[in-house]
Amino acid sequence: QATDVPAFIDQTFEGLAATGEIDVVVWPETMVPGLGFEPRTLSDLDALGPGAGHLSHWARVITLAAARSKVPWLVGSPTWTGVNVTEEGYIEATERYNSAVLVRPDGAVERSDKIFLTPFGETMPWLRAWPWLEQQLMAVGASGLSFDLDAGERPRALVIDTADGPVRLTTPVCFEDAVPSVVRRLVRDTNAGLIVNLSNDGWFGTSDAGRRAHEVAAAFRCIELRRPMIRVANTGCSSVIDMYGNVQSRLAPRTAGTLAATVVSQSAAVTGYSRLGNWFGQLLAVATGAGLVWCVLRRRRKDASCDAS
Repeated sequence: QATDVPAFIDQTFEGLAATGEIDVVVWPETMVPGLGFEPRTLSDLDALGPGAGHLSHWARVITLAAARSKVPWLVGSPTWTGVNVTEEGYIEATERYNSAVLVRPDGAVERSDKIFLTPFGETMPWLRAWPWLEQQLMAVGASGLSFDLDAGERPRALVIDTADGPVRLTTPVCFEDAVPSVVRRLVRDTNAGLIVNLSNDGWFGTSDAGRRAHEVAAAFRCIELRRPMIRVANTGCSSVIDMYGNVQSRLAPRTAGTLAATVVSQSAAVTGYSRLGNWFGQLLAVATGAGLVWCVLRRRRKDASCDAS
């Protein structure tokens, strides 16, 4: 942390100096160490004494950096609320989120929490409702792993001011951009004109095929909803995708750098998919299943008729 985070800040200021006027700085998912930017959480950590200082240090450093740059910073960060210390001396929280946090130059913070947790990576589908059964299965297949993240209650828009007026952002986090229904909900519920995806694709390791596939999946969301997207991933692919799914610019995977782009918000665009969702595909699936059942029954009736004759 002591090496990486200051290097990220220096790189950001180098990019700002080389680019000129910027409306927002964006960092990838989970880039800020600690427990988040919530004022109550920072205050609770202060009350715990010097031993908890490292858990609030970097949030304050980023806040000061945003003030110095005079530009809002949108950063990926964990968010813990209801912090307290257990009898064993561990810090725990009532809620934990994976968040996109907008840090304004005046120190004000807003956040949008991930609403769709990654199956088998952040949550156990269906079994989450039965904690005992989930624990037993985890003990067998994923010993030592714990799913302790909470899903955000609802989509929230983050608004930035530009020379052309305010722009509403929606911020799918990591795998959310690969799920059509999730991004549709994010855009519809927030009336966002721009999608900003914060991702941690480091778990793809040295293979860039998965990173490319993730970018391709994200491009389909732009096509479906006619919204441009900015993708910011710690190991790539960081890119700018237009409303037709075309990649306008990209940083090479696993390459440190900054990427500046001008993106036009498309808040007025309404598509068939944004209106109707997945019902057409679901209807086709039901029709296909019904057709298969009808073919099987018809064949059986025909075979029975032949046997009788």
